[in-house]
Formats: sequence, C-alpha cells, structure tokens
Amino acid sequence: MGAPSSTRAGLPSNLQPQALFERAHLLLRAERPAEAADAFAAYRNRFPDRENAGAALFWEAESRYRDGALPQAATAYQRYLQRRPDGAHAAAAQYGLGWASFQQENYGAAARAFERFLRTSAGSQGSTYHNDALLRLGDSHYARRRFSDAEAAYQRARGEARDYALYQSGQARSRAGDNAAAIDTWRRLADDFPQSDLREEALFQIGQAHFQEQRYERAVSTWRTLLDTSPAATLAARAQYGIGDALYNAGRSAAAERAYRTVLDEYPDSPYASDAAGSIQDALLAQADDTGAEALADSLEATDPEAAAELRFRRAEAQYQRGATDEARRSFQRFVRSSSDENLLPRAYFYLGAIYADAGQYSEAEGYLRQVVRDYPDSERRADAARRLGRLYLKTDRPERALDVYEQMAASGGAEEGNAQARYGQGRALTALGRPDRAEERLRQAIEQAPGGAPVAQDARVALGRLYEEQGRGDEARSLYRRVAEESQIRAGAEALYRLGALLLAEGQPEAAVEELQRLPELFAGYPDWIARSLLAQARAFRRLDRPGQANQLYDRLQNEFAGTDYAKTARREQEAL
Repeated sequence: MGAPSSTRAGLPSNLQPQALFERAHLLLRAERPAEAADAFAAYRNRFPDRENAGAALFWEAESRYRDGALPQAATAYQRYLQRRPDGAHAAAAQYGLGWASFQQENYGAAARAFERFLRTSAGSQGSTYHNDALLRLGDSHYARRRFSDAEAAYQRARGEARDYALYQSGQARSRAGDNAAAIDTWRRLADDFPQSDLREEALFQIGQAHFQEQRYERAVSTWRTLLDTSPAATLAARAQYGIGDALYNAGRSAAAERAYRTVLDEYPDSPYASDAAGSIQDALLAQADDTGAEALADSLEATDPEAAAELRFRRAEAQYQRGATDEARRSFQRFVRSSSDENLLPRAYFYLGAIYADAGQYSEAEGYLRQVVRDYPDSERRADAARRLGRLYLKTDRPERALDVYEQMAASGGAEEGNAQARYGQGRALTALGRPDRAEERLRQAIEQAPGGAPVAQDARVALGRLYEEQGRGDEARSLYRRVAEESQIRAGAEALYRLGALLLAEGQPEAAVEELQRLPELFAGYPDWIARSLLAQARAFRRLDRPGQANQLYDRLQNEFAGTDYAKTARREQEAL
C-alpha cells in the first residue's frame, strides 16, 4: 500500500503510524471493508510493536466480517484473542467470532464463543448484546440437536427477545419429543405477546403439534383460530391446507375435499395450491368419486394442464391400486392418448404393460413394456419394465429375447439390486437355452451382487437349485432349497419348500416329502399357489405310501379351497383314478 498523501507531502515520521491507522478507519467508515482490512493488516505488519497493533488486528477481523470474508474474519478474531486474551476488544472479538462461526454453520465453535462472551462484563445481563448472544447460543445448540442446552439458553433471554426465545423453546421441546410442553410454550407466546410477529407462527405450530399427536379435531380448531386473525397469505394457505390434511386423516374425506378447494379458491398463487389440487383428488378417490376427480382435472385443463395431467394419472393409479384394473386400463389408455408428459408417460405405459401381463394378454403387454425400455432410457420405471418384459419372454418360451433384455439391463448399470436382478434374469434365460455352465455363473453372480436382505438373492438360489436338479446334482439342490426355506418368509421360501418336497418325492422318499410339504401352509399362508401345489404333491406322496384315505382328504381339500382352479381340476382327475 502506498503512503497516504500527507506522508508523501512530508508528514513527520512519528505521525505516520497514526495516519495509517486513521486511514484504515476512514476506509471502514466509508463502507470499503476489504480495503480497510488490508490497511489494518498493513499497519500491524509494518508496526507490530506499536500500541495500536492489537487494535489493528481486531479491526482487521471486523473489516473482514463486514466484507463477508467469514473464514478470514474468524481466523483474525482467534488470532487477536490468542495475542490479547484480556485486551480492550476481547469481548467484542468473542462476539464477532461467535457470529462468524455461526454464519459458517460451525455451530460448536459459535456456541463456545458466545458462552465466553456471556461471561464477560460486556455480555452480562442488561448489556446491549446480552440477549442476542443468548439467542444465538440457543440457536447453535438447537442446530446441533442439543435441545436441552438450547432451551436453557432461550430461557435466560429477557425483554424484546422473549417472544423469539419462547418460540424457539417450543421448537426445541417439540424436537425433543415433548409436544405437550411445546404447546404450553407456544401458548404463552400467543397470550403474552399478542403483537409479536411470531404469534401467528406459534399458533400454527400448536396446530401442527396436535396434528403430530393425531389430535386432528384440535389441530383443525387451532388452525381455524389462526385463520380468524387474518395472517399473511402464505401462512394462511399453509394452515388451510393443514386443515384439509387433518380432516383427511380423521376419515372425513368430503370435509377434507372442501378444505383443499378453499386453498385453490382463496390462495391460488400460494406454494400450497398445486399440492391442494392433488390432495383434492386423493379425497375424491377416498370417496371412490372418480367422476368428481375427472371433473376436477377438466377444470384445471385450461389454467394448469400439467396439474390436470398429473391428476388424471393419479386417478388411474389409484384405480389400479384398489384393484379396479379394467377402469385403470381405460384411464391409462385415455391418459397416454392425450398427455405429452415425459415423466408420467413411461409410468403409464408400464402400468398398462403390467395390467395386460396379469390378464395373460402377452402381446399387448409386450408392446407397452418394450416402449418403456426402448423410448425412455432415463425413466425410473425402465428397470421395472425390463424385468417384467424379461419374465414375459420366459413365460412365452422366448428365452433368446429374454436374455437380450436382461443383458441390456445389466449394461445400463444402476443400483446393486438392479444388477443382481439382471444377472438372475440372464441365469434363467441361459438355463432355458440349455447353457447350464453360463447359467450357473450368472446365478452365482446374482447371489454375490445382491445387497443384504434383497429378495433376488433367494430367487437366484431357487433357480440355481432347479438347475442342479436338471443336472442330477440332488444333494446341492436340496441344500439350496433348505437354506431358502429357512431364511426366506416370502414367495421364494414357499417355492423352495415346495421344490424340496417335490424333489424328495421324485427321489423315492415320500415320507420325507410329506414331512417337508406339511409345513408349507402354516409357514407361507400368503402364497395360495404354492400351498395348492404342496397339497397335490402330498396327495401323490400318500398314494406312493399306499395311504389312499389321506390322499382323498387332500384331494377333497383342494377341490373345496381352490374350487374352479386348475389345481382343483387336477385333484378331481387324480381322485377319480384312485
């Protein structure tokens, strides 16, 4: 930095240090903090032994802070405190360090600095910055989830800071899981500070606490009280939307629908309007009011076509989820004919593919699923569509096509479970193609790549067991089936237990087969297909054991419990042949 003009004009050398120091202050007062910080730094570097060297370091820190250079400011404050722990600016440096750390989200350092400041005379009760330091200390503890420490700091705040302290104390108590104490604290704020800017927010939080405790009627009452105070539009929309949610959760779908519509009617520009539109549809669908849902979508078409499209999609999705597959199919078909939404279209195509596949209409299913795989490589539904398409090809005896789909799926990368599912599909396809060595390799890879607990690992073990059966490796197959039956409580476990029993029967061990198969209905009650298969296998085992009475009982059970199915028809034929 060049010397000031007075120095160049012949200012006596003994006055030059003071001139430089004053010039730095002038720069700071002129709101040129970066230049001021450099000037203070230049002063202390040039005159490290002068009386003002310590003050220059403090003011350098202040200038850095005002310039927004927070890391440099914090470093300068710390350096001052190390060199002048009892200096004239020590308390101010602690306060500044607290703020510089707080704004960098270094809340531990901020808390320590504010605590030290509060122990100084400048930070004592009644001083200018006492309440501010307490509030920031509380906020620092709150940010670190030290809620009891935060509350202790807030409780010490007085005067004009008291409303904020009460509000934050309520937040701390709520986050600590004590909603009753939080409600009491917010109620004190609302009662004691009727003019506070935080009163309305406190009322909202009281309603939210009731909502979290599932006291929906009290939440509604509180939010309606808040709305009577004519709060700001955003908070009013938030409260009105909350009323809708509370009524919906209380099972009052019609009232919830009206509450959500109020958000659209009175606060159409609020951030909650689009959510309210979606929630109206949820409320209508909860009432099974498909006509009302469609009417809502029609009303939004002109003003918000994207929202209208999403509502139509969600209506179709809700129909599918409640088992109304014919209505869902028609709704999805109407949606794909009219929508251009690149996010929702692949999801709709996937649903259509799944609906047709479940109905055994494989040609139609293939078209929709292939469209997702081919045209939407970035869709979240692409992997699901590929898996479903691969299964369809295997079911329709087209293993070459299945292998191609699963290889594309593996090449696209993705999550560990997705890769494992691709390897599993490849293994099944290679088995069907008569390539057992490669099939075994892929199935082992699926088991190794599957994350812990992923169902695909057990599916792959069952498939590997079946491969071993075909190769005459019965011991290895039985070992895999037993492991899956013991470890899995889902479909793979049911299939493994059935296949274990069937293998034992095929190996001429009908007693052992019955012993295993009898466990299946109890262990896997949610899988009726495998239960029916196990009952048929048990009946055949009893016939092998020359115990026709027990075989007949099982055939009767199949015809009663699975009437109209192929299992019942098979049972009748075999029973007649006894």
